[in-house]
Amino acid sequence: MALRINGFSTRQALVGSLMLLLGSVGIFWSSIALPLSWHIAPAREISARIIGDDRFKPEALAEMQTRMAFISQPIVLPPELTYAKALLAVCIAEEATQRYNLDKADLEVDAAEVLLRAALTINPKNSLLWLMLYSVATMHRGFDLSYLSYLEQSYALGANEGWVALRRNSLALASFPLLNSATQQSANSEFAAILNSGFVDVAAINLMRVGPVARDGLLKGLDRVDITPREALARKLLRDGVSVSVPGVKLDERLWR
Repeated sequence: MALRINGFSTRQALVGSLMLLLGSVGIFWSSIALPLSWHIAPAREISARIIGDDRFKPEALAEMQTRMAFISQPIVLPPELTYAKALLAVCIAEEATQRYNLDKADLEVDAAEVLLRAALTINPKNSLLWLMLYSVATMHRGFDLSYLSYLEQSYALGANEGWVALRRNSLALASFPLLNSATQQSANSEFAAILNSGFVDVAAINLMRVGPVARDGLLKGLDRVDITPREALARKLLRDGVSVSVPGVKLDERLWR
């Protein structure tokens, strides 16, 4: 009987200790998770605005960067916070290349690249992050063939992501002759999708920036685009002094000069 009583007491002690441990873990996790939840919503909002191509004043970017910096580094960093920090750093780097001296811009670009790589370790299948890494790398060191793998990865992971396409298409077309055939086809399809979605001005600018070979490929890929945006593109190009043959569109050039 004594052994049974002792065994029962031992089990009680073990259960009690386990309950105490679970309670302590719960309190500890709450102390981490609750403060972090206060930052996740603003981080998501910042990311959404950057993805939506919102334009920020330099002072607004600086303020957001300061707010991010004041968030204490937790044991478990939420992916949303890492993502927002990376995208914000890219915006600041782009602003720095336009407004500050070369040394200042290089520091911001370096910081953006570090944060982008950190975000990609958490979310390696994010097509926007790969695109931003390509943009930042070429911004920092100039064009290098090895960087094309970042752009190709962006297409491979999100070829049909409309909110990425507007940023990606112009970058892809700038390096079009150097892309592999699969990526060239993705860029052509993306261009057609941009026009079909009504972004006529964006499509016109992208078309005018490429060489004649790439331009012919882009135009040939418009045969499945609705006739209305095709006509709008042809009129836009004529007004800008560019005469091309848009599939299925016949315009009297005298009426649109």
